[in-house]
Amino acid sequence: MKQILIVLALATSFSAYAAKGGIGSIFAGLIGTAVGGAAGKAIATPQTVEKALVTMTNQLNQRLPMAVDAETRWDTTTAGQGKRFTYNYTIISATSRDFDKRAFPLFFQKIKADVCSSPDMVIFFKNGVTVGYSYSASDGVFLSKLDITPKDCGYAT
Repeated sequence: MKQILIVLALATSFSAYAAKGGIGSIFAGLIGTAVGGAAGKAIATPQTVEKALVTMTNQLNQRLPMAVDAETRWDTTTAGQGKRFTYNYTIISATSRDFDKRAFPLFFQKIKADVCSSPDMVIFFKNGVTVGYSYSASDGVFLSKLDITPKDCGYAT
């Protein structure tokens, strides 16, 4: 039961964090400048997207790690292989022994719904970017990951 409560608490805290937005604006600015389009509306070439993801990752990682909430620390971001952007998190409130990985589908359903409905994430999906979420426990043990593709959110790839 503790494992399910931890996962549901994480889903709730992620929802609050996802609503804040901001990452999409950075990405839109980078690709908008690169293709001469308006931020948030630009559809860039794969090379431009990949370059923007690397630039954004480098900028973000200079400010990381940072606390997302009482449960979660955002450690790093990674760009690549191809059009892919991954958030790497640590669940600081629990060790790997505290998790039942069977509870993660509940967590991932909530994350996917929040990400797909976030206006801040639209620019990623319109440009064919898969957004990943990778989670480790406070003892450094990898727990699980989730990839959200443009197709998952109703965008053609």
